[in-house]
Amino acid sequence: PFGRRMVNPDDGGAVQAASMDPLEVAPHLYSKKFENERIRVMEVAFKPGDTIDMHSHPDHAAYLLAGGTLTLSYPDGTSKVLEGNTGDVFWIPAETHAAVNTGTTDVRILVFELKP
Repeated sequence: PFGRRMVNPDDGGAVQAASMDPLEVAPHLYSKKFENERIRVMEVAFKPGDTIDMHSHPDHAAYLLAGGTLTLSYPDGTSKVLEGNTGDVFWIPAETHAAVNTGTTDVRILVFELKP
């Protein structure tokens, strides 16, 4: 579920898989806390202005360890602003997005990804 395909022009146009896994897209922001055959738990820590490129999540819940403001951008060009307080919990169906901390405070989130 964490893959997309892209063409590498330096390789004669061969098609290669590019990771959409947030742990690979942004290892400076995401860290794995736990994983088994049913769930993966990660912590993400955004300082103001921090960004993460396009990545994907399966169905997941998010618990805000430190609330703030994130702007999510989607492959279709739309975006939305998410504001949350410490202790808030969100359910988010599977999606692909990029994100930036557009607020003035650090945002820390525990992400609980469900596995099929």
